[in-house]
Amino acid sequence: MEGDFTGTWEAEIFRNDVSEDVMTDYKNKLKIGRTDEDALKELLAESEEYLTDDEDKFDFWFGLALIMSDLGRLTDEVKNIAVELIDSGGDLFRFEDSKRELKKRKAALEKLREKLVGEQPERKRIPVTKAFLCPWNPNDVLIYKLDSECFKDKPYFNKFIVLLVDELVNYDVDIPSGDMLPITYLKICGDYPNSAEDIDNSPFIPQQFIFYLNNPKKNRSEREHRFMWYRNGFKKYALRFELWGNYEFTRPYNKPWTYPSIKDMRDFHTTIACMLSRFDEYIIKSLDFYKEDL
Repeated sequence: MEGDFTGTWEAEIFRNDVSEDVMTDYKNKLKIGRTDEDALKELLAESEEYLTDDEDKFDFWFGLALIMSDLGRLTDEVKNIAVELIDSGGDLFRFEDSKRELKKRKAALEKLREKLVGEQPERKRIPVTKAFLCPWNPNDVLIYKLDSECFKDKPYFNKFIVLLVDELVNYDVDIPSGDMLPITYLKICGDYPNSAEDIDNSPFIPQQFIFYLNNPKKNRSEREHRFMWYRNGFKKYALRFELWGNYEFTRPYNKPWTYPSIKDMRDFHTTIACMLSRFDEYIIKSLDFYKEDL
């Protein structure tokens, strides 16, 4: 139907999975310190599936040419291939079901060609991003006292949160080599724990993961207790935790860790606030939510 474009592709150059992947992969290679030449060489070597596909090849070369041009790194080889594909009609056949999208794609390719054959911008500096390595170790036990102003009107004021490190996981949000981030449990103690027994006898604080359980308050045996802390602000706020010790603490039942989907990731951020800079906020929400159980 005219105007009801429902295919896999959209007209803009980066509005498809292949071009977006190419852009991300190329930039990530530069971020981890690859030279311009090595970044391109590696990307081409890893992209045979795209390069040999009759349709994906367009998105690959158009996306690669555009990101290389944007970063001031466009080579004659990549430019010539992309321009030749455009001049031969490009991938307009994929947009023939919608006159509106076909017109938009023609305009996008014309704009891309003009950019590629025109004067190129100066080479942009890409800061090398180093992977974040969490200083905590598996089975580390850390203590956090609830003595901040935000806790003064709460029944758990001056009690202690025990943070127990379950494992470190490779989480490649920022760079392909991945950050090593901690997955932890939380417990609450009325008094400062003087022994491992004090910690083992204290209750776990369940998560509020919406996408794990429809009603976390009713499914007690299947609650998820672990959550991960992002690198954002970690070094600054980790100083608020006292390292108590390290021992093989008792774990509750938990499902193996898996990456959340894109939709779930929204809940992942807003529901449990997995950044130490929002730790107080998360504790208040969790303890208030589970106050009848704890």
